[in-house]
Parts: sequence; structure tokens; C-alpha cells
Amino acid sequence: CGLKGMEGGIDEALTAAAAKEDVDWTTYRQQMKKAHRWHVETY
Repeated sequence: CGLKGMEGGIDEALTAAAAKEDVDWTTYRQQMKKAHRWHVETY
């Protein structure tokens, strides 16, 4: 959990990290959401 303003930065960082491994972060995140493995709590 964290501040709402952190979401964009976290998403950017994970996009860059996934790209280094030839993974499309947007698709991977959607797969994790469907599998109930991705949960973000911000306020």
C-alpha cells in the first residue's frame, strides 16, 4: 500500500524492468490480475 501518486512511478518502473526481459508489462499485469496475484492499494 502507499500514496495514490506512487502508482504511475511504480508502473513505469515495472514496465522498464519487464521490457529488459522482453515481457509486455501491461499484458503480464492483466494476467496477474486475473489470477488474483496483483493487488494495488493506494490512498
